[in-house]
Amino acid sequence: MSTACRNRCEEDVIAIDALRRRSSNLAQITSKLYYGIGAFFALTGALTFFGGIFSLGTKDPNPIGIVLGALFVLSGIGCFVFARRARK
Repeated sequence: MSTACRNRCEEDVIAIDALRRRSSNLAQITSKLYYGIGAFFALTGALTFFGGIFSLGTKDPNPIGIVLGALFVLSGIGCFVFARRARK
């Protein structure tokens, strides 16, 4: 809680404290959301990556699947890092 001079700017200080509390709550919600998005991207990327390596029906690996899978996994890792920084 912040301080203000008695009978001066007390309403402003109360409003600023409320904004700060809401901001910290939103940071926690955003962090959880980015963890979920990161998990989705990492799982999708892993499936795409391994699907590109073990191309069903062909003997050769699919380079597009491998590259897209790697990009999705890196995006998932980036979301995890961002979520961890947002939580601090």
